Amino acid sequence: AKSPDGLVVSPAMADADPAGTASAGDYSQCNISPQTNENHLPYCGGWLKCFKESVSRFQCGENTNCWEVIDVLQFHAYEYTSENLIKKVKTWETTWAEDLSGANGAKPKSLWLTEFARAGATDSSDPDGKTAAFMDQSIAYMKASSVVSGWSWFSQDTTTFASFTIGDLPPASPFWASDLINANGDATVIGEHY
Repeated sequence: AKSPDGLVVSPAMADADPAGTASAGDYSQCNISPQTNENHLPYCGGWLKCFKESVSRFQCGENTNCWEVIDVLQFHAYEYTSENLIKKVKTWETTWAEDLSGANGAKPKSLWLTEFARAGATDSSDPDGKTAAFMDQSIAYMKASSVVSGWSWFSQDTTTFASFTIGDLPPASPFWASDLINANGDATVIGEHY
């Protein structure tokens, strides 16, 4: 998004910070402009913290700042293991605990994992069962969490889900598969499992 003063902050940079800041890290460089294809930040580790501080100064109703009207904090997670995905969810739970609990009389918020998938999966028929196990373990944790109120599987096939480096682990193939429905409109093996 581009603000009237020309500064750019993109939610696409959210939480890609290798330090795992849950979007509450240093954002001092996030507003560097212009952001172009040739010259851009790969991530903004504190974009949500910056957003919170900015919108908290504005009123969105009687005696309510604009941060308080937000009900849900959303994030994405693509991980090779359910343990790493759960670790990321826990980081968000801890980092944003005051907002999630409604500290200081504020309205409590919840977390939505609006996109998640098992990185490295290349076959939606799940021949090794690792994607189903990833789903089961990840969803079990989210169901048990008192602050996670929603999640959505990221469904793309091997022609559209371009792989990328996670942490220090480069992808073994150029595309991953997380499709729940195939090109014919039928559920894939992981789609039926989900």
